[in-house]
Formats: sequence, structure tokens, C-alpha cells
Amino acid sequence: MAAELRLFGDPRTGGGERTLAIALCAWVGLITIWPLGQLLLTAFAPGDEGQVLGVMRDTLSSRATGRAFWNTLTLSLLSVAVSVTLGAGLALAVGLLRMPFRTVLAFLALMPLIIPSQVTALAWIELLGTQSPILAPLGLAPAPGSGNPLYSGLGIALIMGIEHMPLVFIAVGAALKSLPADLLEAARISAIPPRLVLARIVLPITLPSALAGALLAFTAAVGNFGVPALLGIPGRVPMLTTLIYQRLNAFGPSAAGQVAVLALILTLTAVAALTLRGLMMRHLRMRIEDGRRFSPARRAPVWVQALVWATVLAVAVLPLLALVLTSLVPAIGVPFSFLTALVMFPMLGLTINMLSLVGFVMVSGMLVDDAIIVIENIYRHIEAGKELKEAAIQGTQEVMWPVIAACTTTMAAFAPMLLVTGTAGEFMSILP
Repeated sequence: MAAELRLFGDPRTGGGERTLAIALCAWVGLITIWPLGQLLLTAFAPGDEGQVLGVMRDTLSSRATGRAFWNTLTLSLLSVAVSVTLGAGLALAVGLLRMPFRTVLAFLALMPLIIPSQVTALAWIELLGTQSPILAPLGLAPAPGSGNPLYSGLGIALIMGIEHMPLVFIAVGAALKSLPADLLEAARISAIPPRLVLARIVLPITLPSALAGALLAFTAAVGNFGVPALLGIPGRVPMLTTLIYQRLNAFGPSAAGQVAVLALILTLTAVAALTLRGLMMRHLRMRIEDGRRFSPARRAPVWVQALVWATVLAVAVLPLLALVLTSLVPAIGVPFSFLTALVMFPMLGLTINMLSLVGFVMVSGMLVDDAIIVIENIYRHIEAGKELKEAAIQGTQEVMWPVIAACTTTMAAFAPMLLVTGTAGEFMSILP
């Protein structure tokens, strides 16, 4: 007979399980519930003049709070529309049609959820920037000086929608696995058009899961910080998460009451979305009799495969490729410096050994650091609307002497090794 599950252990097994469960609950309460409760209590603190709920009243009546709240609500809803469109579309295509490399497609569709939101935002910034390593050679990048189009409310909604798209993809994909194969086979034998099968059978069964995934995407968007921070702060589009960061950054612990009120708004919004999800799943869930599970038999047309692959590559691969290519630009000079050193070694009577390899590592680090400084300054001039040649010249001239000074100080630190005499001097002279 199966053991009865109890919250604090089974009495038949003794008190060990109960003690462990109580200790675990106490530990969770001590490290999570207690500090969070202390923080939230500050939201109900009186105001500076002793008025009841003064901190909450002042925070809720603030214009910045209202603007951040409506931005959070509207942009999260827009991002849900993007997530549902992409996630449900990809799940239906991958789940209903037979196409090669379905496992690879599913993995790529899940990549936006695996990658941290800050990295996702940076990747899209590099992809759609004026100096995009992918769009600029094709002539599709924004004009210099026009700014990045992602620094806006629509840009935030787009990137958050792409990031949370896998939540809808997973939910709809799981629902497709429960499709009754016998019912679909009967519809095929009855010569019912595929569009009617999709509208009358597939969509009603997957609708509850799609709505559940959409509400999860909304909850994730409400609490997202990485994308609004990297896109909203430069674009002056405040959201609740970034407003909390800005208040803490500006006022420190003295803003704990305001931060607690903002966190309470986020918590109530997320709880409302999750509660609505639970109610919808309870009332919209369809009972499906056990039977033969659906397995896609119809081969996807070539144009559908091309569209699915193009969508997946555009949302999951191209931004990361742009980020990788951008990060490799400062390292272009490393191979040339190594080649120059290898050419000069025989002339100076040097060989490749442990110390010379240490010197290679130090020089490559300095080279990449200096290249980043120069490139970032050139990029600043390009963003200001200057031509590429003019931006390269002025940007390099502005940081030329600081870069030279930084290299000179490093050289001065190792120069005394040249004064060492004897065998040790011959050994150590390789490094400078």
C-alpha cells in the first residue's frame, strides 16, 4: 500500500522526517520570508510628518511611479503579443509538420530563454546598431547619428517578447503532444480541409496552454530588469524594475520605503497574473481520452521550412553572431603583434620560452584594452553623426596620448629588469 503523503512527514516512519521538514521551513522563513517581510513592512511606514501610510501615499501619487507602472503594463502586454505570435507559430509548425532537424529547431527556439536578458539586449543592440557587423556590410544598418531604434518602448517590448517566447513555445508544444491521433485521422479520412482541422480541433485544444504560456510571459516581462535597464534607461522609458534600481542608486537605503512600495506593486501584478492563469487552466482545460498520441506525418512544404528556419535564426542566432563579431574587432591586432614578435625574435637572439609566452599574454591584454578604448571613442563620434573617416581620426587623436601613457607606465615597470646582470639578467631580460 502506498504511503500517505503528509506535510510534516509520516508518523509511521518516526519523527525524523517531521523534524527535518520543520527545520527546512524555518530555514526558508529565516533567509527569505523574514527579510522580505521586513522590507515590505517599510512600505506601510508613516510619512515624514507622521501621516498614516505616508510613504505609500507619496510613492503612489508620484508622477514617476505612475509613468513607470503604465509603461510596465503596456510594454509587458505588447511583449506578450510578440511572444504568443512567435512561440505559438513555431510550436504549431514544429509540432504539426514533419521536417528535418526538428530537435535542433526546438533547441534554437529555446535559446532566448537560456541566455541572460542582459546578454540578449546587448546582442540585439549590436545587431541593430549603426555599426552592425552584419547589417552594415549589407547597407541595412541605421544611418550614423540616427540612434539605435531599440532605445524605445517598442524596442523594449520586442526584445522582451523574443526573450519570453520560449515560455509559449513550451506550453503549446506540450499541448500538441496530447492531440488525439484517432480524431485527426478521422478528420483526414473524412477529407476535412487542414485549415478546418486546425481551427476546429487543434486550436481549441492548445488554446488553454497558449493562454497559460502568455500569462507566464507577462509575469516574466513585469519582473524583467536586464532589457529595460539596457534599452529603457538610455531611451528614457522608465519601468518599475528600473525605477527601483534608480531610486536605490540615487538615495541608497533611505529609499527603502519607496522601493518596498514599488516591489509591492510588482508582486501584486505578478500574483494577479498567476492567479488568473490558475483560474483559466481550471475552467478551460479540456479532458482528452487516453489513446494513440499524435505524431506528425505530413511533410512541411519547402517554403514553411524556410520560413521557420529564417525566423529561428533571426531571433536566436543573428544577434549572438553580431555580438561575437563585435567582440572580435578589438582582437584583430593580436595576430599581427604576435607575427611581428616572431619576426623580430631571431634578430634579437630570443626564443619562445615560458617568459616570452608570459610577455605575449601581457601584451595581448594591453592591446585589446587599448583597442577597446579607441574603438569606443570612435563609435561615440559615429553616433554623433560624423563620417567614418572623420570619426576614426578624431576619436583616435583624442585618446592617443592616454593610451601611449598607459603603455609607457607598463614599460617603465618592467624596464629595471634590463639592469639585472649575470645569468639572472640574461634570463629576465626576455620579459621587458
